[in-house]
Amino acid sequence: MSERLRRIIAWWQIICGFLGLAVLGASLLNLVPNGRIWVEQTLGWINYYAGIGFFSLAIAAGRALLNHEAWGLWTSFGCQAIQVVSLAIRQGPWVQIGAGPLLGLKISDTQFTVSAGFNASFFVGTLLSGPAFVVTFNVVALVWAVLLFREATRVRAVGAAAA
Repeated sequence: MSERLRRIIAWWQIICGFLGLAVLGASLLNLVPNGRIWVEQTLGWINYYAGIGFFSLAIAAGRALLNHEAWGLWTSFGCQAIQVVSLAIRQGPWVQIGAGPLLGLKISDTQFTVSAGFNASFFVGTLLSGPAFVVTFNVVALVWAVLLFREATRVRAVGAAAA
């Protein structure tokens, strides 16, 4: 993996991690209209604290990646891997986790869409109404997860060979 790509992935994780923390904090402090109500009634405290944990982990992983720490490769891989697929099934599970750029392919029972942008989201719960199902594939997260995994296994193999 090139140094440039490593830095790009790291900075995206750091920036979107801080963005996610900022949104959660602003909502709790009611700086966003009805933010506190949204946290308490819609998001829920478990998602709120789990989101803080995920975004903090993304920031730490990005920083470790910038500093060439081995655990940063594996943690960044984990952060990217859980962002590859978002799933929502009506009256069933809804998992949406993201902290970074998004090039998404969204498939539902009624439509197929392509979207691009950046993402800072964390929600695990139940989809009560809406489409029968929605599956989103984040192509950028998939590519980055594969590259990070290959680099992490390469570094481990080089380290084992040197020992």
